[in-house]
Amino acid sequence: MTKSSGLRRRWTNNEIVVFPTLILAEKLSPTALRLWIALAQFANDDRQCWPSRRRLLDMLPPGTAKASLRRARAELEAADLLRVEYRTDERTGRDTTPLYSLLIPTGEGDETVPPEGDHPVPLVGDHTVLPLNLGDEPLHKEGDHLSKVFDAWLLSTGRNAARTKLDDKRRRLITKALDGYPVEDVLDAVVGWQHDPFYRGDNDRGKTYNDLGLLLRDAEHIERFRDMARAGATRSSRKPKAWATLERLAQEA
Repeated sequence: MTKSSGLRRRWTNNEIVVFPTLILAEKLSPTALRLWIALAQFANDDRQCWPSRRRLLDMLPPGTAKASLRRARAELEAADLLRVEYRTDERTGRDTTPLYSLLIPTGEGDETVPPEGDHPVPLVGDHTVLPLNLGDEPLHKEGDHLSKVFDAWLLSTGRNAARTKLDDKRRRLITKALDGYPVEDVLDAVVGWQHDPFYRGDNDRGKTYNDLGLLLRDAEHIERFRDMARAGATRSSRKPKAWATLERLAQEA
């Protein structure tokens, strides 16, 4: 008996994603199969979702390249297991996250279009468990809000998106903040530092203080930076860098 190469633990119910077993019989590359399952985690009752590319890459094995993700997406489209609608923001004209529609293989005698209605729900003990991808819409919105907050912080700080990871620590920080405050408050909190010279680097150390761990450390910090954003935007007609994009993120939330 060989030892596991890493620590393992039992799964919890909210980590289970339900998908049709016929997908396992498809001749797909490992990355394409993983991508289909990752998209299934976000899919609503219409089997549609719109996660960001960064969010999908975070779910795939470390080191997965953007080019690999594009090839996997094209592979699923060619296999008629995924339809992708490329979209642009009507207000800015910029590309936004694609709309993904998941398709499933059909077995002999199956309908080409899967019927709508009740979904199979697994039994755990004496209780029925609704998996993440079949949950209510607020669950999907919560994940979308988390990504919006992270993107707003990246944009306001000018960090390299390709080299700045939404790791577990940052995810917990944002999730905790969203548990206590509306998404609009959290979006303001991660950009409010721009309105104070001290946090922008006008201090004796010449250092910029805009780490996510500081901005969302606790209720006091969240409210302080939120109020900075709102008071600063009111006092000054000059908006910080990329403010128009940050306002769009807040409106989309």
